[in-house]
Amino acid sequence: MSAETSRLSIDIAKRDHKKLKMLANANGMSLKEFILLIIEPVLHPEKQPNHVTRKVMEESDNGENIIICKNAEDMFKKLGID
Repeated sequence: MSAETSRLSIDIAKRDHKKLKMLANANGMSLKEFILLIIEPVLHPEKQPNHVTRKVMEESDNGENIIICKNAEDMFKKLGID
């Protein structure tokens, strides 16, 4: 991201603003982070996940091929990383 930034202001209904803040909070994000995450694919469509990544994401959403680890050391061992 460029060091140069610009401010963006929009007017939305208070109810919608509250919903957005709640959604951001539920995802452990600030409102700014949440909005940027949502608009990222529109701003940078070339950054879309490739076929392999989309497949893995779909599998994990369906609870398939998930490796459960106790901690980072256990994860490295299960993944064969020394």
